[in-house]
Amino acid sequence: MVKFGDVFNDENEELLILPHGEFQFSVAQYVYETIVLSVPLRRVHPGIKDGSLKEVIEKLESLAPKEGKTEEQKDDIDPRWENLKKLLTDK
Repeated sequence: MVKFGDVFNDENEELLILPHGEFQFSVAQYVYETIVLSVPLRRVHPGIKDGSLKEVIEKLESLAPKEGKTEEQKDDIDPRWENLKKLLTDK
């Protein structure tokens, strides 16, 4: 809602007060906030909701990188880095 008053005041989000001599104001921020708030944060495929993509989800989970390091990755560390790590722990 817009009202006329002595000074410009937009502290209240429901009420905008414009000085008596003003005849226009920018609504860009209000339009932006309306658009941003109307877009969902996350879109979910309808196949996931009804369970028809169960096989695809299982395949993606099997191909996802694992959290823990494997023995193979630990062996690939350059020995120079190991020496630098020793310097940090020898304090």
